Amino acid sequence: MALKWVFLDMGSVIVDEVALRQQRVDATAATSGGRVSPELLFERMKYYASLNEKPYQRACEELGLPKLPWRSDLGLETLRPNVEATLKILKSHYRIGLIANQPLGTADRLKGFGIRDYFEVIVASAEEKLEKPDPRIFKLGLTRAGVAPEEALMCGDRLDNDILPSMKLGIRTAWVKYDMGSYGNVDLLPHEPDFTISNIDELPYLLGICASKHNCKDCK
Repeated sequence: MALKWVFLDMGSVIVDEVALRQQRVDATAATSGGRVSPELLFERMKYYASLNEKPYQRACEELGLPKLPWRSDLGLETLRPNVEATLKILKSHYRIGLIANQPLGTADRLKGFGIRDYFEVIVASAEEKLEKPDPRIFKLGLTRAGVAPEEALMCGDRLDNDILPSMKLGIRTAWVKYDMGSYGNVDLLPHEPDFTISNIDELPYLLGICASKHNCKDCK
C-alpha cells in the first residue's frame, strides 16, 4: 500500500537534546558525591544503548543513582538545522504526525519552534498517559490519523522505543542515528529498518520526493 502518513519522534529527531542530556548526566552524577563521574555514567549509558535498552534508566539502576526528571523547561533544546525545510517537502507529499515521549506542553513547544502547523496529529506521552514503547501509543496515532499501519512510516532515533514497536505493528520505519540512539544495535531487531539515516533531511530523498540528499535545496 502507498505511504500516506509520516510520524516523527520529537527528542533528538526534531530537536537537538545534547545540551539537555549532558545537563541531566552532570546533575545525576553530582548526586553521588564524587563516587560516579559524568564520564562513567555516560559510558554506561552507551553500553545499555548498545543493548537496545533504556540507557539512562538502566545506567542509573546499575550505579545506584536517582533518576532525575528531563528538564525541557530549561530551554536547552534547539531545533535541528534543516528540520523545517524537511517538514515542508514531506508535507507536500504526505500528512505528518508526531508520536513522542514528552512532558506536558508538546504542542506549545512545537509552536515555539515555529513548526506546529506541519503536524496534523500530535500524540505525546504526558498528555496521553501512554509511553513508548507501549504499542498503544502508536495505535492511538494511527487511529487519530485514520491510517493503516502499512500506510504509515515512523521516524525515530531509538531502536527500542521507536523502531521495534513500529515494526511489530507493521509500520514502516526510518532510524535516524542521532546522539544516544546512534549506539543502538540493529542485529538485535527482527530485521533492519526500512531506512537508516544520519540526518533527518535525508528522509525526503530516500522516499523519492526530493532530488537532493541533504537540505532539500532542489525542492525549496
